[in-house]
Amino acid sequence: MSKNNCFEVTGQLEHFTESLKDALIEWCSKNHYDYAYIYHDKDIKHNDDTNEDELKPNNLHFMVNTGSSRWTFQMLLDRFSALGMKSTMLQKVRKGWNNALSYLVHRTEGAVNDGKHLYELKEVVASFDYQTTIGVIEEQVEEKKTRIDEVIELINSLVCRRFNIHQFISIEDYTKKGNKQKIDMAFSYVETRLREEKKGRDMEVYWIYGKPGIGKTTLAKIICKNKKWSFAISSSSNDPLQDYEGQDALILDDFRPNGWTKSDVLKMFDNNTASSIKSRYQNKQTCYLRAIIVTTVLSPYELWVNWDSGSKEPYEQLSRRVTQEIEMYKDVAEGDFAHTYFTVKGFDNVGESSTKRYDFTKHLEKIRAEAEAERKKRESAFADMDCVDVVSSSNVKKPLEASKLVDDKDVPF
Repeated sequence: MSKNNCFEVTGQLEHFTESLKDALIEWCSKNHYDYAYIYHDKDIKHNDDTNEDELKPNNLHFMVNTGSSRWTFQMLLDRFSALGMKSTMLQKVRKGWNNALSYLVHRTEGAVNDGKHLYELKEVVASFDYQTTIGVIEEQVEEKKTRIDEVIELINSLVCRRFNIHQFISIEDYTKKGNKQKIDMAFSYVETRLREEKKGRDMEVYWIYGKPGIGKTTLAKIICKNKKWSFAISSSSNDPLQDYEGQDALILDDFRPNGWTKSDVLKMFDNNTASSIKSRYQNKQTCYLRAIIVTTVLSPYELWVNWDSGSKEPYEQLSRRVTQEIEMYKDVAEGDFAHTYFTVKGFDNVGESSTKRYDFTKHLEKIRAEAEAERKKRESAFADMDCVDVVSSSNVKKPLEASKLVDDKDVPF
């Protein structure tokens, strides 16, 4: 039957009389039209005058599908006006017969979202097996649920974010008409919700400093790995945050104040307020952030007091935002066998906590061994060629000698 020639007749019982209902049933039966109706006698409305909920007047909803017949709005009014049918009682069903049948018991998405009373299937009177039909309709709706609906649910649950969207939807589905817009709207909705929920966020700020090449970025990555945080590393371009797309942590690698103001940094490091971060084309939302990790050659104090940004913000504004201050260094007293250490100063609301020192040597040796294995794999591309001479080598370094660890503690993150 055609979905486009379905009608709904509805009205309070003082207007929708039994005689009108009986006439509609007789007309449908004579012409073999499907019909279904129900009395809505349990709907609630709020009375603003009394500030209380009360029952709505009893309404009769009558759905009819005339199939391929060419009945028009006016033809129906002409036929039943003598029995009390008014133009305000009649409307064309525009969302289809199945949707109309589901609405009778308020099983449509809109009715559920509006909190309308859910009627029992047995309350519907129909010219066909209504309960079986509703079962089939709901199965069809579930089968038609698209991948984009599943992705939107994952976005809402924070499993899917901008940086890992490719893990949850194929490029074919992503580029289908309208899908990208739906995804962008879902992200915007969730980010707005999170900003509202996280006005009092609890974000950690780690500040790792030390000489170049000592392993600051490696330590930052290990912190994220141990915390099971997804992370983005700032770009070396003129837009450091171009690669941040909603990860748990942001590593500001080799941080320099160029292009930032002190107020920008204080806003970004604010542990208690979620706000956007300045980026070239579109500001980045920080509502997902659980940590910012800074790697730099300068301590927080050295960077702040030597930063000529024209701002008079005191250093305390920065120091109270830094959760962990981590200095990395080698103990020169150990000579050629110097280990790499880092000390951790923890800060809280009342000041500095105790300082702990950790040995980072074994982690660096493991990572360097993995890097050496990768280098040898790349060299296998020239396995069947004779090496004649080294033309140029500007990066030759003395190989690290094996050393015995004096402190074999794991990284405490």
